[in-house]
Amino acid sequence: MEVDLKTSMWLSGPVIRYMLQSANTNGVIIDIYSTPAVERHIEGVLCAIAKAANIAMTKCIAIECSSNHIRVFILLLVPLQH
Repeated sequence: MEVDLKTSMWLSGPVIRYMLQSANTNGVIIDIYSTPAVERHIEGVLCAIAKAANIAMTKCIAIECSSNHIRVFILLLVPLQH
């Protein structure tokens, strides 16, 4: 939780500020997460909580940055089932 969530928050601020201050504000942010954020897992509760919080933070960033033409995407990686 300490690394996953706080690092995302710590790194997002400067990147977003840079994108907003640049002359061309047409930017793209892509966040990639694995399945513990959206699927149930017996182990790794803290990891799932941190990933879900990161997804919520990404949604907020998308709302905040949309007026500056910065697009935000979330990719959730799921295992292929045969």
